[in-house]
Amino acid sequence: MNTPITFPPVLADDVLDEPLIIEAEVEGYLVRKVFVDHGAAVQVMFEHCFDNLPSSVKARLTLTQPELVGFSREQQLIPIGKVKLEVAFGSEGIYRRMIMKFTVKESEEEEVLINPAFPKQKVTIGAQFSKECRLQLINLLKDNMDVFA
Repeated sequence: MNTPITFPPVLADDVLDEPLIIEAEVEGYLVRKVFVDHGAAVQVMFEHCFDNLPSSVKARLTLTQPELVGFSREQQLIPIGKVKLEVAFGSEGIYRRMIMKFTVKESEEEEVLINPAFPKQKVTIGAQFSKECRLQLINLLKDNMDVFA
C-alpha cells in the first residue's frame, strides 16, 4: 500500500507580501528579470524590454489612451499601448504557459548633467516627478554634488 504524500498547511506567516523577481519566457524569448507583484492590477512591460521583441510581436501592439495612476496618485504610468503575449513560467516539465495582457510603458527617464567638470557623468532621473519637484531635485543634487558619488 502506497502512503500518500502530504504537505503541511500554508500559514499566514509563511506568505510574503514582497514581490518576487523571476525568469520567464515571453513569446519564446527569455526575460531574466520579471518583477511579480501579486497585488498589482496591471501587468506592465517597460519599453526597453518590449523593444527587444521581434517586429512581428511588436506589430500586435494596440494603442491606448488613458494613463494609469497609483492609489495615492504618487506615480503616473503613460502607456504606449497594450499587447497580449504568451508567457511561460518554469521549465522542464514543471511550468505554466498562459496568455497575458501587458500595458507597455514608456521608458520615461532623463539624463541630467550635475557637475560640468565631468560632462560624461550624468544622473538619470525618472519622469514620475512634477516639473517643480524635478527642478528641486536637480538643484539639490547640484548644490550637494560633493556629497554624491
